[in-house]
Amino acid sequence: AEYMGIAVRPWARRFLYHLASSGFRVYVLTAGSQPYADACVRLLNVLCAFEGRDAPVIAYGASCRDDNGRTRRKDFGMVLLEHQIPLALAVDNRRTAWVRAARDQVVVCADYEPAFTRGEAETVLMQVLDVIFKVAYVMERGFSETGLYSHAGETLQHIYETQLKAILRARLDAFAFSHPDPSVADPDGFLAFLERHRH
Repeated sequence: AEYMGIAVRPWARRFLYHLASSGFRVYVLTAGSQPYADACVRLLNVLCAFEGRDAPVIAYGASCRDDNGRTRRKDFGMVLLEHQIPLALAVDNRRTAWVRAARDQVVVCADYEPAFTRGEAETVLMQVLDVIFKVAYVMERGFSETGLYSHAGETLQHIYETQLKAILRARLDAFAFSHPDPSVADPDGFLAFLERHRH
């Protein structure tokens, strides 16, 4: 009965396993009550227990509600010490659920749709995991070269920017294929705009 009302996404157990086995510390921040946060932590730690690991996968859970029951925006300071915050990432389907200072550190996760096939639902978390590992790789490589870690938010936004540019470039190539001569396009038109932003 304690876990009634807690929905766990498909592949969440594997997702958390990969994070924990790669050395990440995982926390839960929820708009629910503190008892609900505690129940989420207990459930996920039961589901994600695996051989060879004594420590729980989820380190701690916190509610974003204040003493009057009002929901506050999420903040890394609710679960982390100040010096840990620049190295932290969050996974959420809404960046606006977080305080403005933390939004660049939010890995955006697609909303869960009941109509998803299991494969689609798993792919959502695989994509999130891929982004997290890319951020970690860049930060660790930077540390090995300079002795300093880059800010997680700056690293994440650079990765998102690179991904967006790749999408825009692919759209440009597809558009140029059907309109192969930009020189005949209206200089104020969309094709000319895309051509100016190729690089």
